[in-house]
Amino acid sequence: MPRRRLVEKVALSPPSRLGHVKLLIKNAKIVNDDATFEGEIFVEDGIIRCTTQATPPLDGFTVGDGGYKEKDLFITIFCQLRQCHHQQLDGDSVVFMQLHRDVIQTNRQVGKDIIAPGGCETIDAKGMLVMPGGVDPHTHLEFYFMGTRTADDFYTGTKAALAGGTTTVLDFVAKREPGMTLLEAFDDCCARAKEKACCDYGLHVILNEMNDQVEDEMAELVKRGVNSFKMFMAYKDALMLTDEDLIRGLKRCAQIGALAQVHAENGDIIAEGDGETVSEDENEKRLLKEGVTAPEGHLLSRDDEIEAEATNRVCILAHQVNCPLYVVHVMSKSAADVISHRRNAGQVVFGETLASAIGVDGSELRNSSFRHAAAHVMSPPIREDPKNREQLVNMIASGALSCIGSDHCVFDTPKKALGEGNFTKIPNGCNGVEERMAVLWEMGVNRGKIDPCQFVAATSTNAAKVFNLYPRKGRIAVGSDADIVVWDPQLVRKFTPANHHSAGDFNVFEKLICRGAPRFVVSRGRVVVNEGEVHVSQGWGRLLTMPVNGQHAFARIRARAALPPEATEDEVIEPPRSSRASAVASPAPSGGADSVDGASVRSGETPFEQRRPSRDIFPVQPQEFHRRPLTKGGSRNLQDSSFSLSGAQIDDNKNAKSSVRVHNPPGGRSHGIW
Repeated sequence: MPRRRLVEKVALSPPSRLGHVKLLIKNAKIVNDDATFEGEIFVEDGIIRCTTQATPPLDGFTVGDGGYKEKDLFITIFCQLRQCHHQQLDGDSVVFMQLHRDVIQTNRQVGKDIIAPGGCETIDAKGMLVMPGGVDPHTHLEFYFMGTRTADDFYTGTKAALAGGTTTVLDFVAKREPGMTLLEAFDDCCARAKEKACCDYGLHVILNEMNDQVEDEMAELVKRGVNSFKMFMAYKDALMLTDEDLIRGLKRCAQIGALAQVHAENGDIIAEGDGETVSEDENEKRLLKEGVTAPEGHLLSRDDEIEAEATNRVCILAHQVNCPLYVVHVMSKSAADVISHRRNAGQVVFGETLASAIGVDGSELRNSSFRHAAAHVMSPPIREDPKNREQLVNMIASGALSCIGSDHCVFDTPKKALGEGNFTKIPNGCNGVEERMAVLWEMGVNRGKIDPCQFVAATSTNAAKVFNLYPRKGRIAVGSDADIVVWDPQLVRKFTPANHHSAGDFNVFEKLICRGAPRFVVSRGRVVVNEGEVHVSQGWGRLLTMPVNGQHAFARIRARAALPPEATEDEVIEPPRSSRASAVASPAPSGGADSVDGASVRSGETPFEQRRPSRDIFPVQPQEFHRRPLTKGGSRNLQDSSFSLSGAQIDDNKNAKSSVRVHNPPGGRSHGIW
């Protein structure tokens, strides 16, 4: 299919002129997470804009500051959906007016037959899909770990991201040296990223300890645009936090409005440790003692049960302290089932799986070649179960898993070789930032598991919402950053070290052929991928400020915090009883005796033992023996019994009589008193 190629000057525009680039995308089938429609997009100064002239008002439509509403049906539907997801402001009237303006502007700026101004470059997207640029919530660029550093820095890593359709990466800040503070680590990371990043980026911060200083630094980092902190339940004696520190970290995140991210594996059962005594409860030690030193030992030491246990534990802890939770790199269906169950129960928890989890076979870790097997070592490990990949995609389709990340943490062959002879020393991590979107399209859309809207949600919109970047990122809409992917569903890509843009020398997706890939990629209005050719500039990317208390993560948390304590069973309000029944069930006065109808009863004796025929006895009331609370409608719980075998009875006013038995044996008569 012939397509109009962009003029080269747009792809290679110098940074000083990029703000003046004008771009029109025509014949577009626009895909957001909640709607698909045909239209055109005009971009200027890095955001989605419009210079078309307003049309005369139509019957039933009004004029506003942004222009005129248009009468096109699909535009009207789109605008209604836009209102549902727009970021809320304080004050109902302010919200209404802001949404009203957005509806008007949306009709002007994303529509049909836009008249482009002079000097505007054009992309003809006929036959392709136009989607928001991808948001990768999990990368490790220029990351120092396990005694070495990743192969990709912020330049090669973000270049690879753009080549795959990802226009925003969320990376991690960690202390590089002992004694370094979190603030120093953050400043150091910002300085390196500012010089090299080719696309926009945000930063999470890793917590490897909890104390008063760390809590103070967390509050300061929030002011600098950080809204999430990551904690580890694995990597004992390095990054792992105890449950006590984990709870403290969760509480602090909830206090400052930050999202808690957790690497969920049981580090104690995995741990290789430093001692000489081998414990059968520490898998790595046991395997090494048995002579298992190859990369397959990594897989054997961290089965899916270990991941599921830790996932369940941290979900419970987060729920107890009312903190929103984001579980990173969910690699097994067992762990995904835990998250699905907790979400169905109403907990605010988000699950993230990876491109490698759905696109790579875990049996590659058993390959006889150390180089090949070691390249696949990551934590939690890629699972061997052939059904696991399909099940994780199903979890994305159902919404149990919200996002798909890459966990791009590439170590080249010489660095992986540090663990030859001892699998516990292999640096953990593999590639995925460039392949992420194509892999999900192949494994999800092409196989009928998800539709294009769900694809956009998993690769872009959900991450933007979770980390409070929406609708600036993750949506094709008015005022959103012009991060756009023109996706060709027929374009075939096979990823290899020879054609990928990462600095790594191995690609774990080599056996997967993906049909569906980006033809054009636009980063803040600049075309950075043009018919597969990548044109980027170091330093083009900007650090994103991610505000705390995001609506998507904290709206329900705040509502629950404002609720009164739940009533106990003793505090359940029951309907009033009749005055006669109250005489039977009235509370006992203080002292050593009970009171029944005003008469003194010795403590511990029942009405049966007192045999008072003169007192009034009435049928037992249901409230006297029901143990379950009433329903919300005030009715008796139908699971309760409708009668009682203890307490006051209707015939209590009759005196008990001795039993008389008469025997009439043959030939005589006798009486017996019993």
